[in-house]
Amino acid sequence: MAVQALVVSFAVIAAVLFAAGWLSPRVRLPQPTVQFLLGAVVANGVVALGYDTGLRYQNFHDLVFYVFLPVLVFAAAYEINADKLRAQLSGVLSLAVLGLLVTTGLTAAGVYFAINHPTGFPWLAALLTGALLAATDPAAVTSQHWVHQVRPNLALLLEGESLFNDATAVVLFSVILSLALSPALSPEAGAADAQGGMQVTVTALLTFSRELAGGAVFGLVAGYAGRWLTGSGPVSHRLWVGLALSLSAYHASLAVHASGVVACLLCGLLMGRHAEQEPAVKQQWSFLADTTNGVLFILMGATITVSMFTQRWLAMLIAIVAVLIARFISVHAVLSSQARFSNHPVSLQERNLIGLLGMRGAITIALVLVLPVDLPYWWTVQSIAYGVVLFDLIVTAPLMPMLLNRRSAAAA
Repeated sequence: MAVQALVVSFAVIAAVLFAAGWLSPRVRLPQPTVQFLLGAVVANGVVALGYDTGLRYQNFHDLVFYVFLPVLVFAAAYEINADKLRAQLSGVLSLAVLGLLVTTGLTAAGVYFAINHPTGFPWLAALLTGALLAATDPAAVTSQHWVHQVRPNLALLLEGESLFNDATAVVLFSVILSLALSPALSPEAGAADAQGGMQVTVTALLTFSRELAGGAVFGLVAGYAGRWLTGSGPVSHRLWVGLALSLSAYHASLAVHASGVVACLLCGLLMGRHAEQEPAVKQQWSFLADTTNGVLFILMGATITVSMFTQRWLAMLIAIVAVLIARFISVHAVLSSQARFSNHPVSLQERNLIGLLGMRGAITIALVLVLPVDLPYWWTVQSIAYGVVLFDLIVTAPLMPMLLNRRSAAAA
């Protein structure tokens, strides 16, 4: 892309961000929803005028996966109160690990049996879909101002879950994708390849452990290095040091096939431990995260296609219903069993809210764009992911303020 075209693109995106911020309170829709809709309108308008937007799925994936994702994860980890999070850690980890696995399995089962096409949409396709949709996104949650209308401990539980399950979801998706690409587990493979399939499964489990452990090492090193580098320096340097170290830890982890998301998560938690005492730095990271998240939703709106809805609308509806039911079941099951060991029990009404408040965003979009196009079901999975994220943007997000206001009125 020429420099002039790049500058024009940045100017258009900045204008859309401004317009979304101005329109959002006037049309009473959340900013991410308005950003997505404006992105779709502007992109389609440009194409209708005969111009090429320059947006391609691969370019979009690279921008999201290699730039936006580490920034969003680090910012979310930096801003969260680590000391308060420690008190909620058992509930957060239960939802982020066990809850995500349950949601993945139940969503996969629902989508698989409802689509009922074992050849065109096998179990591995359903599991990939489940892993994508089980991942709630910290930027999608924290960017909603209504998240602060709920009880502080509940808001922290939501933010912590959406932050930690990024790591679980990304690694789980990578493992399932490696299984899907294995010749031993292809639809053409027969019983003779059962031993090879077992070997692939064992290798995938080892990969899961290695990615988590490797990412943790890089994250700890980067986090402690960041605390040392900024300990006696000016507060204004913390943003740049954090940005440099988070991106470095992320890409270094990827280079050795470890989890970059885990690295950014731990780096952000360590460097952000004193964020409450540094409101200026926290405000800078909030602005960067909000801007990055806004650009992401604009680009998502610009890359969505009408054919997704004309060809895969039924699969989208099936997935929306499946993931909603699966999340409610997993949230109630995990938090009910965990309540007896917790000092912060979650009521039945609050568990219902958590079940609905799980928003999908950058993680789902970034992961679905990793799917190789030689997988026969890639288009179906991608369409499903876009459809569920769009549902969260135009249905769940606008609905939540009304539900919370009604809940507050009832409590009063």
